Amino acid sequence: MIKFFIRWLDGTGVSAQLLRLRLHLYSDMHARKETRFWANALGVSEKQFRKPYIKKSIRKIINYKNGFGHGTCEVIFDNQKMTDYVLMGLKYLREMYNR
Repeated sequence: MIKFFIRWLDGTGVSAQLLRLRLHLYSDMHARKETRFWANALGVSEKQFRKPYIKKSIRKIINYKNGFGHGTCEVIFDNQKMTDYVLMGLKYLREMYNR
């Protein structure tokens, strides 16, 4: 979903370099390794990641069907003008879909 979002942003002229990301990981995960995984998977720089949120449980005891082997990734905009632009674009898409 985030890959699609980044492609969509690129189509609107918003650079993916302006995104900030945060990982949500379990305490038994290696933050550096997971940051590299997500940076490669999304085609962004590791420098765009903020300090990850580390949950104190371990993933071995979490029983999700497909699991979250690399944690989850959150997209952050630091710029209110850009946030409004993206939200209006999403609103437009929703209105087009509901017609």
